[in-house]
Amino acid sequence: MLHFELKISKKVLVLIENPESFGIRALMAIGRISGCSVKENPHSAILALMKTEKVPCYREELIRFSGRQEIRAVVEELDHHGFEAAIPIVVRETLVGCMLLTAKEHNIPFTEKDKRILDALALYFGIFLENSQLYTTLRESRSYQASLLATLPSGVIAADRVGRVIVFNREAERIVGLTRERVLDRNFQDVLPPEFQEMFQLLLTEKEEIRNSELRLSANGSTIPLRVSGIRFHNEDGSLLGVQMIFSDISQIKLLQEQVLRNEKLASLGVLAAGIAHEIKNPLVALKTFSQLMPEKYEDREFRENYVKVVIPEIERINKLVEQLLLFARPRPAHFQRSNLIEILDSTLLLITTQGAFRSIRLEKEFPSAPVNIVADPEKLKQAFLNVLLNSAEAMTGEGGIIVVRVSSGKDIVKVEIKDNGSGIPEENLDRIFDPFFTTKPEGTGLGLSIVNEIVAQNNGRIFVESSPGDGTSVTIELPRIREGNDETYYADC
Repeated sequence: MLHFELKISKKVLVLIENPESFGIRALMAIGRISGCSVKENPHSAILALMKTEKVPCYREELIRFSGRQEIRAVVEELDHHGFEAAIPIVVRETLVGCMLLTAKEHNIPFTEKDKRILDALALYFGIFLENSQLYTTLRESRSYQASLLATLPSGVIAADRVGRVIVFNREAERIVGLTRERVLDRNFQDVLPPEFQEMFQLLLTEKEEIRNSELRLSANGSTIPLRVSGIRFHNEDGSLLGVQMIFSDISQIKLLQEQVLRNEKLASLGVLAAGIAHEIKNPLVALKTFSQLMPEKYEDREFRENYVKVVIPEIERINKLVEQLLLFARPRPAHFQRSNLIEILDSTLLLITTQGAFRSIRLEKEFPSAPVNIVADPEKLKQAFLNVLLNSAEAMTGEGGIIVVRVSSGKDIVKVEIKDNGSGIPEENLDRIFDPFFTTKPEGTGLGLSIVNEIVAQNNGRIFVESSPGDGTSVTIELPRIREGNDETYYADC
């Protein structure tokens, strides 16, 4: 407990309850303003009394009630220091201290006017201490926020409503490659990289929020993948105050994802190596048998006709298998370009209508009238759609087969659904349909859907299959789309 001796003609003492809550600088300021000294007083009967009775106490009045132990202790403390009055200092109805005063010159009693002045002085001290407490709290809060921003593992950039950068933390410096001194108090369009400028412009003019978007930042001669979120801030009347963007370097996450994909590919190649012997063994047995018989039965016409009927299809079967193996094991690099998904699908459907398997199948198209633009490899997508459509055709026997190809667009994705009314897939097989060499067809290779899955992944998409025996199968492929706006083109996760 601290006290201040304010040297105003006669001695004045200010006792503070819990001085730590105000900050030592605020208490020292009171001392400097009044020229007082600072001392410590660990116990005070006066403050103990005023906690219950927040009213001024004058010694001459207290003596009349000195029979009470707590009053007697207060009178003894006043006498010990030579004080005649104690005025409470209250902040928001809470006692924070009291002001003790010695007698006036010539021991003249305190008049009512004197008491009003002392009450006002105590009120002034209360206001001063409250402001000091608020200042200390604000300073500590700012210090905490600054420390939090400095140590945050994510980059934080904020701008006010006119685009002036007001926050640029340490991690933002590291990722962006710019210093706070160069960025703060300048317009974001003048200092931030173009990738950030586009997002800030969207937040300031159009979007309320951006969640978990990904962008690739070109900085210091390298490209850094980032996961970015942004939000707008408004005051109580709804007016825009500013925007904030939080972003994280996900380079390590991307490396781990690539490593997982490589491991999955190696595991798939292991399955391929195990299955290739079985898949090629049967046609090789036929080829070996006919080759061994050829020297002695070459002149046999029936043998030669059977040779042609058996060997050539078996060679074609091996060739087809090898081609699909090469496509799966060493796919050619994707060539991404702006493409109209409707044109890709129309081209694929035109190609399959010439196939015999589709002569008894009715194809239904549900396409939007407007183009649906995506960034993808059109030739690889054609191959993926073709494989799915061929699977649908093979699942239908007899007349009445229907395949519906439906395209629907969302905010950031486009969905292609290929639905048939074929035999369906048993539930126990659904989890294995993308595994290499898994097939339930007598002459299937088991690579068709594996290749489809690979192509969809290369085009930043996802594939889902729903099926049940007797109810047909629905294959849905989701791809990131290009959303055309009035003044900008938005690439979703491309």
